Amino acid sequence: MGRNSFRGPKFFNIDASLFKDIPITERVKAQLQFQFFNVLNHVNFDLPNSCVDCGNGASISNIAYGSTMRQVTFGAKITF
Repeated sequence: MGRNSFRGPKFFNIDASLFKDIPITERVKAQLQFQFFNVLNHVNFDLPNSCVDCGNGASISNIAYGSTMRQVTFGAKITF
């Protein structure tokens, strides 16, 4: 194997958020928040095992550090 030819999978992530402002009175407003992390639920694998002489060499057994599976959060805020 040549130098630096042992590479891992690419990191792919799409986040999105929606906000809806709702006027209740002239001074009071409500806001609904919807946040989506990893919208497409794409798995981001970690780097392969670097032990090439082992039985499980070049195997991938984890997800990448800092990546998460799909998460959805909802929130509401009232300002006055």
